[in-house]
Amino acid sequence: MIYQRKNICLFEFTVPYGEPKMYEKVNITFVKINNQWKINSFDAVH
Repeated sequence: MIYQRKNICLFEFTVPYGEPKMYEKVNITFVKINNQWKINSFDAVH
């Protein structure tokens, strides 16, 4: 977790892809709506 507020969280994930394996960091923002966490936005893997 990179950042957290009452209703917003930002996570950074390391995602493997390709052969040979390579890795890319992806940031995903979650927002809490009606007591449920939902993805608000994310970086696309290139």
